Amino acid sequence: MKTFSDSIYFNFEELYNHAPCGYITTSADGTIIQANDTFLNLVGTQRELVEFTLKLTDFFSVGSKMYYETIYTPLLGMQKTVKEINFELVNNGSRIPVLINTSQIQDSEGRILNHSTIFDITHRKSYERDLVETRSKAEKLASDLIDLNKKIEIQSQQLSIQNEKLKALNATKDKFFGIVAHDLKSPLTSLRSFISLMNDHYLTLTREEIIKMIYDLGSAVDSTLKLTDNLIIWSQSQMREVSLRPVKIDLTAKCISAFGIYEKVASAKNITMSINCEVGLVAIFDEDQFDFVVRNLINNAIKFTPTLGHISISAFKRGEQIIISVKDTGIGMSADMQSHIFSLGFHKSVGTGGEIGSGLGLMLCYQFLQANDARIQVDSQLGSGTTISLIIKST
Repeated sequence: MKTFSDSIYFNFEELYNHAPCGYITTSADGTIIQANDTFLNLVGTQRELVEFTLKLTDFFSVGSKMYYETIYTPLLGMQKTVKEINFELVNNGSRIPVLINTSQIQDSEGRILNHSTIFDITHRKSYERDLVETRSKAEKLASDLIDLNKKIEIQSQQLSIQNEKLKALNATKDKFFGIVAHDLKSPLTSLRSFISLMNDHYLTLTREEIIKMIYDLGSAVDSTLKLTDNLIIWSQSQMREVSLRPVKIDLTAKCISAFGIYEKVASAKNITMSINCEVGLVAIFDEDQFDFVVRNLINNAIKFTPTLGHISISAFKRGEQIIISVKDTGIGMSADMQSHIFSLGFHKSVGTGGEIGSGLGLMLCYQFLQANDARIQVDSQLGSGTTISLIIKST
């Protein structure tokens, strides 16, 4: 019949064997003297194969065994207790992370015994890895957020700058269209006045007066037509309706053709023209846009050159580039004028024969040259004429 003390002993034994951690007692040399069921299950072996036969280090991985023998054991000998040191147990090839606490005692017979608790921390390691991974992700998200905030701040600054530029551009366009509206309205007003004058006084006007009025009106209408053409081309370019069609073209032939068109125009203003172009200058360029550029440069040279002046056109190859220059002996430009002649809203100019210019043609020339990977260069002094050169890549 069981006594009360037997019942208590039985409960203590159960508690020892089924504790949530492994319990072992080892001798001074590390041989396992006693082990509970939890430890035996952890290392996957039987009691009779362990007690008084194997050492704790027999269940260690190589690294854990070296650490136990070189550091843990000497430290235990000095301190008599060591707490929560990480080791790896090996169970049929699987590695099990554990925490070991050991206390060293001396029994009544003077023998040194080591009592150790062994905690399986597999789940804890997993939690730690998850925590480290989560922390790493959080830090990356925080870093990405900082980068995103910086990008947003930069974009905000860029938008602010673009808004300021847009306001300035809108103001320039308003000014520009004010000039254009005046230039379009002026010749129409002249035409209306001419018709009214002819209707009311055609019997009293002399032949010379009528011819003079017709000539003046014709010049105004020609200028208006040119401005209208430029406005149409510019509006198409703003709406991206001007398509680029680069082809191989003979620049020499194009310059000679433009010379022929404007030679009579210059002669009517008593301006002489000359041309000096190398033969066979070829480049890839949009044909219509090249014609537009060259004709605008020659027309502007005639416009701002006084009577008895001279205009020369030259084209030659320099290395891998073709240089086309239109040089005049006209009124020239100041440094301030040169810095703005390709800008929208460039102030209205008046030619030596009273011709009105809005600057739209030069702005379109600049845009077309950029689209064709070419450049334009201006060399001018007020009162000493102007040379405008096109720099184009040769084929």
